[in-house]
Amino acid sequence: MRILFVVGLLLLASFSSAALQQANEETIYLEKITPYMKIIDGNILVFDEKTARNVGLDDAYIRFTTEYVDYNNKMICSFSIMTEEQNFCNSAFSHTEFQIISNKYNQSSDYAKELGRLFAKANAGSGVYKSASDGIVCGGSRDMPHTCPARRESGIYYSSLSSLSSMVRSAGYHNTYWPGCGSSDYRCDRDFTRWTGAYGCSSSSGALRYQLSARQSGTRWTYWTQGVEPNPEILSYSWPVWWWGGYVNWWHTEWPQPDGRRGC
Repeated sequence: MRILFVVGLLLLASFSSAALQQANEETIYLEKITPYMKIIDGNILVFDEKTARNVGLDDAYIRFTTEYVDYNNKMICSFSIMTEEQNFCNSAFSHTEFQIISNKYNQSSDYAKELGRLFAKANAGSGVYKSASDGIVCGGSRDMPHTCPARRESGIYYSSLSSLSSMVRSAGYHNTYWPGCGSSDYRCDRDFTRWTGAYGCSSSSGALRYQLSARQSGTRWTYWTQGVEPNPEILSYSWPVWWWGGYVNWWHTEWPQPDGRRGC
């Protein structure tokens, strides 16, 4: 009898541990959060936590959303400091909090990465939508992301970066806006973007783009293009949905690829 009792306790402990782990890893469906989320100036997010709690939104959702909004707004404000577009950040943080972010603006890429990692833990709307395609915005979602387009080498060469830049600008491209450029691979003077319309989103929305990246080849300059893809110029257009900033960061930096790379 004692043996059975001990075995029973062990099984109960095992079950409780498994149940706790399952609760901690509860699937977060982004669309369940949408009714309580608002986008204001500069893609700052505001979460109506009071209403969400009143209608019984699970604590797991409250924790996820609070953390998500915090990372999103810190990312936006830290990026915007570099472009001197700070006014909308006053509505998201106290003066003291904003000064802390201002002093740590170099952490903006860390905020973006954390936002992308947090986004990866959620699902778009399974269990809410009738079909997975219902949750797609501008051609992509957490569950059904945009295809990673192949890079296409132009095979065209120019005598200088200046002459190449003049050509691509005449074709409707502009130098990619921060923070869509700036890394060693995508220097802002060599990276170009052309907004495009696709998947029901217009070119003027800014949500989608073609990328053109210039590089030196010997003494000449050439380029490759890639698109259509989510536009990483996230300070330069109004997002089509509140989770777009997390999606764009996840898609470009964290999304696991078949060849082992992360991001597209």
